[in-house]
Amino acid sequence: MNTNKWLIGCLYHSPSTSYSVFIEEFEDLCDTVFCNNLPCVLVGDFNLNYLDNSCYETKIKNLFKAYGINQLILEPTRTTNISSSLIDYTLTNQNDINALVHNYPRITDHAVILVNLKYSSHDSKNIVTKSFRNLNDAHLHHIQINLLFSEWSLNSVDVNYLYDEVLNNCTNVINEILPVQYGRYNYNMPWFDREVQNKISERELAYKNFTKAGGHERQICWNNYKLLRNTVVNLIKFKKQKYYCDEMNKYVNNPKQMWKTLKKVSKW
Repeated sequence: MNTNKWLIGCLYHSPSTSYSVFIEEFEDLCDTVFCNNLPCVLVGDFNLNYLDNSCYETKIKNLFKAYGINQLILEPTRTTNISSSLIDYTLTNQNDINALVHNYPRITDHAVILVNLKYSSHDSKNIVTKSFRNLNDAHLHHIQINLLFSEWSLNSVDVNYLYDEVLNNCTNVINEILPVQYGRYNYNMPWFDREVQNKISERELAYKNFTKAGGHERQICWNNYKLLRNTVVNLIKFKKQKYYCDEMNKYVNNPKQMWKTLKKVSKW
């Protein structure tokens, strides 16, 4: 975008408060936020299921139309063992902003929403992007089957041609079954060690098992996921607290270095 000035906000509507009052106050908010010349983005938990067309959901959709607001999220953002709803919105008055729902990592019972503002931050030097393929035994089996039924043109004595033929067939099959994915990693979090990563992987697997389960097994998988989710939260809290304490104790007799450390950890 051509401007460095943004108006970005976060909103939460408690389900225990009046929906009619919230709609009225939200309309006043629209007058302030979206009726200006700045690019605006408003995200938050509205606790109004956008997939429904009941009274208050319809009213807020009409407000979006009246103010020219784009609601970018179109799939469920909160899934439990008994329900699925779209209650987390990304609102903007721009047309070149993207928002994606990510069910992983499962930080809370709400999905993660990634909003791309097409803006480069100078504070991202510690963020590293890695490419990977999510391989498992089922994928290997599918690759073997697809290669078995691929068309092979091997009627040649040209070694270079045969090499290219095998390489292209294998590459095409692998890319079809295992497309390259990308992940962003922040190496500025020293407490984020292998133990934390392994627990997060267990939590993600538990949620995947829940989404595939049915009947009585679905409730069991959901309980297992919640247990692992809480385990991850508590483990990260413990790791961060331990790291802070160790850093403070290290410089207890060095006030200058202590202050530098405090400023550093305050950014995390």
